Amino acid sequence: MKIIIDISDLTYESIMKSKVLKDVGVDFIRNGKPFPNNATNGDVIKALFPDGSQVKGASIYVMNDNKSNIFYDFDWWNALYKAGDTDGK
Repeated sequence: MKIIIDISDLTYESIMKSKVLKDVGVDFIRNGKPFPNNATNGDVIKALFPDGSQVKGASIYVMNDNKSNIFYDFDWWNALYKAGDTDGK
């Protein structure tokens, strides 16, 4: 399972610099991969399913198990990711 959290840049920098903070949650943040502020929906899907592959010229992303696919609209795939957006609009 992968979880995306949204924290401020200042909080992230403080956690990364701290030698004192010892906590499982802090370790998850330290070992995580931050998304750039301009990440697209497609960037997020690829980060969540890094072993998948995008089918060139088609609106499908094939998961690594070859049994699951994500069908998408090209405009949605290339739109900026909005945390918490559930309706795709």
